[in-house]
Amino acid sequence: MITILLLLGVVVVIIYYYRNYVKQFEDIDKLPGPSTLQLIKDLYFNSSSKGIIDYFQSLNSIYGPVVKVWMKPFKPMIITNDMEYCNKIYKANDHYITPALFEITFMGEGIASNAHYENWKNDKSVMVKTITKSYINNKLNIYDQKYNELINAIRSHLGKPVDVEKYLHKILLEVLIETIQHKGINLTQQELKDYIKSRNDFFVLLMEKMNSFSCVGVLHWFTKNYRQIWKRHAEVVTFGTNWLKKFEEIDVKERDPTNLVFSMMDAQIPNKRIVDNINTIIQGGHDTSILPISMALREMAKRPEIQDKIYEEIKEVIGTDINAEINIDHLNNMPYLHATAKEAVRRFMSLPFLDRLVLRDMVIDGTKIPKGIQVMFHLTGIMTSEKNYDDPLTFKPERFMKENVTAQAQKSFIGFGYGVKSCPGKPIAYAAMKLILTKIIREFEVLPAEHDVQLVAEIFYRSVSGIPSTFRKRNIQAV
Repeated sequence: MITILLLLGVVVVIIYYYRNYVKQFEDIDKLPGPSTLQLIKDLYFNSSSKGIIDYFQSLNSIYGPVVKVWMKPFKPMIITNDMEYCNKIYKANDHYITPALFEITFMGEGIASNAHYENWKNDKSVMVKTITKSYINNKLNIYDQKYNELINAIRSHLGKPVDVEKYLHKILLEVLIETIQHKGINLTQQELKDYIKSRNDFFVLLMEKMNSFSCVGVLHWFTKNYRQIWKRHAEVVTFGTNWLKKFEEIDVKERDPTNLVFSMMDAQIPNKRIVDNINTIIQGGHDTSILPISMALREMAKRPEIQDKIYEEIKEVIGTDINAEINIDHLNNMPYLHATAKEAVRRFMSLPFLDRLVLRDMVIDGTKIPKGIQVMFHLTGIMTSEKNYDDPLTFKPERFMKENVTAQAQKSFIGFGYGVKSCPGKPIAYAAMKLILTKIIREFEVLPAEHDVQLVAEIFYRSVSGIPSTFRKRNIQAV
């Protein structure tokens, strides 16, 4: 009898605490969204589901701009493409933690995922001060050489489809490594090959984890996937650690004080965090640029007038010599080219979602959001919304020209974060994008390729079957 009473007491206590726990989320519970049973059915027992990221993307079109995702008894989450939420949380300086990036474990305490405010602020400050116009300009010649691999492939396959995505996957990784690299440090082809494989395998395993019911919560610790993810994590971190050791071996007198790694070392950032920042820079700049560049070329094939406008800028600023050196001032003095790169990021944002952890109680549109709630921002939804952009699914660089751009379009462009949380590598990303577009457009015309591009939403968007474009030699007349 005593045992039964004790059990009943425990049950009562559990119910009491659970009701109080749920009560703090009562406003969120009023938001539209799938039930717990519907979530379980859709995510884990619906064979037609393309995966958790694709499913999350579908929710705003089903339930509206603000959706709750609450698999009770776990804590609820909000998915939104609403600009009021974006302005008050995503753009706010006091909500700086991005929990979703914790899943990319090899980024550790890097600039994108660091949850310690002072460390994050310090590291970003070092990067912003280092990545100057001069720093980028000094790297452009190396970028130019790397991009020649794609240019030569185009020259060898005129009139035939060239899978731009495939080439950029390799080239942009090398470009980012060169952004960090220092003279006198050697990275072997085998080191790079192993690093690329470990990194690619990590993301395959991560998506397997996210789409598997057996990998939820502590259950993941007992799976093969868990062991394999941490093995790949260790391999990626080891690459960065070994690379940093090579920096440390460079004689002090031979060190370039403007180098990003040496800047972090001089700022006394701990080695582990430097390695995490190295992996973050490479990751953040790599997958985020491939899709915009590849798809922009396909859009230019549909609208030759875009190519013509860029080419006119190239002729005016650089000339018609396809071997002429391109510097940062050239790239910065072509406004239509910049508008094209910005439109490519808007229309083909490579990251479906980015989140923020709410760090203080707040009320938005009458809904109380307690501290500790994770809000997922549907980035592609925000930047392809009719509320924010006129004819949002059409590729129109002119929308970002100074004489055309609207305040709403500027406010809703969050391709590189916003404000204090904005990406410190944005100038590098734009320079790299504009350089390859310049090299291609000044020598070739882009033509349509008969190919159905199939994009899948994972951590980043990727193509199932490549993103090819067709090219022909441009009829160049000297000016």
